[in-house]
Amino acid sequence: MNFTNNRRPVYLVLWLAAFLFAPWGSHAQVTLLDAASHPKFVTSLPNPAKINATNGGYFAMEMREVIQHLGLYKNGVASPANKLYTSVWGYGPQGGAVTYPGPTFMAKEDEDIYVKWENLLPNEHLLPVDKTLHWANPPRYPRNGQPTVVHLHGGHTESASDGLPEAWYTRRWRDRGPTYVKKIYHYDNDQEAATLWYHDHALGITRLNVYAGLAGFYLLRDDNELDLIDEGVLPGGEYEREIVIQDRYFTDDGQLFLPSKDGDPFFEGILDGADLGDLDPSIVAEFFGDFMIVNGVAWPKLEVKRTKYRFRMLNGSDSRFYVLYLEDENNPGVKLNIPFIQIGVDQGFLNQPVNMPNGELVIAPGERADIVVDFSTLPAGTRVIMKNRGPDGPFKGFNPDNSLADGEGGALDPADPETTVGSWL
Repeated sequence: MNFTNNRRPVYLVLWLAAFLFAPWGSHAQVTLLDAASHPKFVTSLPNPAKINATNGGYFAMEMREVIQHLGLYKNGVASPANKLYTSVWGYGPQGGAVTYPGPTFMAKEDEDIYVKWENLLPNEHLLPVDKTLHWANPPRYPRNGQPTVVHLHGGHTESASDGLPEAWYTRRWRDRGPTYVKKIYHYDNDQEAATLWYHDHALGITRLNVYAGLAGFYLLRDDNELDLIDEGVLPGGEYEREIVIQDRYFTDDGQLFLPSKDGDPFFEGILDGADLGDLDPSIVAEFFGDFMIVNGVAWPKLEVKRTKYRFRMLNGSDSRFYVLYLEDENNPGVKLNIPFIQIGVDQGFLNQPVNMPNGELVIAPGERADIVVDFSTLPAGTRVIMKNRGPDGPFKGFNPDNSLADGEGGALDPADPETTVGSWL
């Protein structure tokens, strides 16, 4: 991400490095988009649309399939002629724009809201549905569309509105799961200010629906937080940004990719001799993609002013842990010595701010971190990279010397940043 101040560019590039791990290579009759040669820091970081729910009320939302530019280009060249467009699933207000990620709800403590989440998804999934699992399995699948249900992650929510896995429903509620209760969900917001998120939660298909794009932020305010913003203690307005990081694979024409049994080398030998009929196993124990997608864009840039910013961080990946730190592009290998402070976690503010241990933020799948970064001391023209040294596989903690533990007394190699270095502006 690329940053500027009011007068001349600061060019702090916050680089969410992708660290390639591509065990599948090419799928049968499918070639994957090459992450290593893909242009970096070309597209500006999107700022999700906002839904002002701070005064309570009723909101009608839709889930639909849309075609969206995710900052992808063919032939390794960022130009209008080389833009690739991706079919994704997203959320949006009824009759309005549907996007991935969905719009950010801005809610207020003790201000009830009611939301109708209407499923208008198509019959065919964007990804291979694994019917060998215990899953939603609608009786008229796929004629009535794909099963989905919305869960407010971190919210104090009544059971009937919690988006339980078996409360799924298909298009226009034609098929419904065994614990389905009602169309309109009630969120009473009876908790302190926190960074929450909403996402799909349907039984046995959550990983696919979220991968397809069904996720968005839900920022809950309270009077304490608003006072801190008004008093200038916390950055607000344009200096407060939500950031969701996700890893993905793409085919060379820009479509989402996940492996499945149909000719994929990952499954060779595992299913030999099995009579699977029309079943298409796609479940893997863990998933690690090679494209870093931030707010729905591959390797974006963000121009900032030389002041404090509040970043609402969310790890929206399936399995990947991130170990994030800041680095000056002109001083590789050395962490940037600027304030990098965590002020909040999943359920709200910490009792007091914490300087990040070792200058790093460790964030797990589904976890949120509320951080403040002070860019005011950096010279104009500085280019900052936000890097991830987390592994391209299961995270097993750290050794005493702060190296990545392999779980057996040794060390894992951090993902190689050289595999993602490309041209940037």
